[in-house]
Amino acid sequence: MIWTKFENRESALCPVAEIGYDKVPSCSVQRNLQGVFRNVFCFRMEEEKMTETKFAPINSLQVLAYIIRRCEEMGIFINITKLQKLMYCCYGTILGKFGVRLIDEPPSAWQYGPVFPEALRSIQFFQIAGFRQKPTPDVDDLPESFRRVIDETLANFGKFTAKQLSEWTHIKGSPWYKASDGGASLYHTLSDEDIKNYFRANVLL
Repeated sequence: MIWTKFENRESALCPVAEIGYDKVPSCSVQRNLQGVFRNVFCFRMEEEKMTETKFAPINSLQVLAYIIRRCEEMGIFINITKLQKLMYCCYGTILGKFGVRLIDEPPSAWQYGPVFPEALRSIQFFQIAGFRQKPTPDVDDLPESFRRVIDETLANFGKFTAKQLSEWTHIKGSPWYKASDGGASLYHTLSDEDIKNYFRANVLL
C-alpha cells in the first residue's frame, strides 16, 4: 500500500494501490477504456423496473462496513482504494436503478477517482480490520431489492483492480470527469444527476 499526500490538503491522505498512471488516461487509453470497459462494466440485473422511491440515505461508515463484510463473504479482494471505488459503484447503481442516494455523504472528485471523504478518513485510521465487526442495522434493513443490487454490483465491479476502477471513473464524460473538469479542478462534489444518468446509460442494462 502506497500513501500519497495530495497537494494543499494536509490531512487528506489517499491510499493508492497502484501508481504510475495519469489523472486522466491518455487519448489512446481513453479509446480503449470507452470501447472495452463499456462492455465489461455493463451488466444485466434481474428484470425489475427502475423506480423512484422515498428513502433516507444511510451513514457512509455503515455502508462501508457492509461492503467489507459482503466482499469478504464473496471472496472479493479489497484494499482501501478499491473500497472507495466499490462504494461509488454501489452509490451509482442504486441511484441509477431506484433514483435515491444510498449514502448520506456525496462523493467528491479526488485525484484517483470519486472518494467519500469521511469514510476514507475513518478507514485510514481504523483500517479494514476495524470495520469487520461494525454493526450495519440500517443496511441490513434495506429492501431485498436494494441489497440484491448491491451484491450484483460488488460481484461485477469487484473483479477489477483499484487501478482499473479508477481509470474507468476517469473516462471522458464520466461524473468524475465533469466534476473535476477532466482532472484540472479537484475536490468538487459529483452531481447526483450526472451519476444517475451515467449509470443508467453505461452500466444498468
